[in-house]
Amino acid sequence: MKLRTLAAALREMTLMPPDNHLSFEEKIGMLVDREWTERDNRKLAQRVKQARLSVRASPEQIICDPARGLDKPVLRELSSGHWFARITT
Repeated sequence: MKLRTLAAALREMTLMPPDNHLSFEEKIGMLVDREWTERDNRKLAQRVKQARLSVRASPEQIICDPARGLDKPVLRELSSGHWFARITT
């Protein structure tokens, strides 16, 4: 099944002090969540690698020149992701 991350998280969990008051279900949920997240991260890394992007850029590096039609406050708002929370609620 290749649950390497889950196994590593389980080893870490056994080293944790027993005073954390998590239920069995919460512990299993944490293990599964960690495995799921790691798999998603590996998929994303593979897709980025396959895309062979020549330039790594961030929103802060975008030149907001009026001639390009880019408005810096709008770009900042879009890159923050807050708009997504507004449309999903």
